[in-house]
Formats: sequence, structure tokens, C-alpha cells
Amino acid sequence: MKTSLAHFISTVFNPLFLLLFMPLVLVYYSTGDVLSAMHWTAYSAFFLLLIVAVVVYGVQKGTFSDLDVSKREQRPLLFLLTIIIAMLYLAGLFVFQAPLVLFLTIFALMVGTFLASIMNVYLKASLHVAVITGLTITLTVLYKHWYTLLLLLIPLVAWSRITIKRHTFIETIAGAVLGSLLSLGMYAVIKFFFNS
Repeated sequence: MKTSLAHFISTVFNPLFLLLFMPLVLVYYSTGDVLSAMHWTAYSAFFLLLIVAVVVYGVQKGTFSDLDVSKREQRPLLFLLTIIIAMLYLAGLFVFQAPLVLFLTIFALMVGTFLASIMNVYLKASLHVAVITGLTITLTVLYKHWYTLLLLLIPLVAWSRITIKRHTFIETIAGAVLGSLLSLGMYAVIKFFFNS
């Protein structure tokens, strides 16, 4: 029962699924325009689905062990492919004249991917925990009030990753630190550019 619940939590809080909300939250925060936020979320979803397709294909071909790319030695390829897809996403942002906040977001995600690849040499930082930490801290800092309760999702996701033996306690802490640094760093940059 405990393991089934942990698997469910781990699936629901998959990093690629959670990243779908980032453009919605940030574009709406910076522009106040719901339609623009939905438009850019749909655009971003295409590239996130492209990453999902690459991972699924990699699993089918045996390049990746599973959808979480759990084996540390397989992650550099995932990080490289993610950076390439992010560059295509960035090119589209220029072509379609996206809001500045999306440029900052993709830059932060590329930095995060680079840092995760460096950390991967020493330990397999939990990307699930990194993304839930980054998203919940961003929501808390931007919108405050009840959003602070979302921070409780961080230990829940960490527990799920440890319970299903995908990560150790230290690896979940590393993910939380990575997500916190990226989220707070990005917030500082957004405050600088938007003077909110």
C-alpha cells in the first residue's frame, strides 16, 4: 500500500508534468494576461512533450532504463537532449517574440540542467524534488498566502522517491537545494527586470 501510494505520488509529480505550469504562472504574473499565459503554456507544452517522446523512444530502444532515467550513467545523454530541445524552444521564443519572462525561464532551466549534469558526476540529484521545490517556492514567493502550503509537497515527493528506492535521502536534499537556488535566483532576476 505504502509503495503504491509512493508510485502514484511520484507519477503525479513528474517533473515534465509540473513544468507545464511554469509558463502559465510566470507569464500571467508578468503580464496579467490569462490568454497570453495560456498561449505560451501551449507552446511550451509542445517542447515538453518532445522531451517525453525522446525519453519514451529511449526506453523502447533500451537507451534509457525507465521513464525516470534512473541510472546515473544514462542521465548525461538525457541532459544533452534536453539542452538541444531547450535551444529549439529558445529559437522559437525569439521568432515569435515571447514575453521576456520566458527567456529568463528557459535560461534558468538550462542552467539547472547544466548544474544537474555536474551534480550527476557525484550523486543522482532528484529531479522530481528539484522541480517541485522550484515550482512551489516560485508560487509562494510570487503569490504568497495559501500558496505557502504547497511547500508541504516537497517532503511528500522526497518521501515517494525514497520509498520507491529511486533516490536516497541525500539525493532528495540535493534536488531540493538545486530547485531552491534556481527558483530564488530566477525570482531575483525577474524582480530586477520587471521591478515588481
